[in-house]
Amino acid sequence: EGGKIINVYLHDEMKKIIEQWGNPSKAPDDYVFPVLTKGTSLLKQEADKWRYKRVSNNMLTKIGKELGFNVHLCINLARHSFATTLKLNGTPVSFISEALGHSNSITTTHYLKSLPDENVKQLSSSLLNFG
Repeated sequence: EGGKIINVYLHDEMKKIIEQWGNPSKAPDDYVFPVLTKGTSLLKQEADKWRYKRVSNNMLTKIGKELGFNVHLCINLARHSFATTLKLNGTPVSFISEALGHSNSITTTHYLKSLPDENVKQLSSSLLNFG
């Protein structure tokens, strides 16, 4: 209640995931996934969110190791990668901020990494293209 509304486009792959793992109830005020339960206390909801995040991160860590990744996979890495990829593709910070559910763009700058040196070089060179 009183939370920020986040609009998303549901790709076919996302629809499949929601169909398989989502909450059976499709009521507009229900949670998409059955991680939280309506009507429980905020304290219990916070505990449930942390438990879900911990379990998810443990599973992502295991998957990353099995795939031989040299980085520690976790939910926060996914959020940072999402935001950084959008930034590198020229997406406005205001859109990235909204997609991450931030109340303002200042919070979003925390997630955005500096552009790699090659991108800075390309962007700087493009300033000199007058014709």
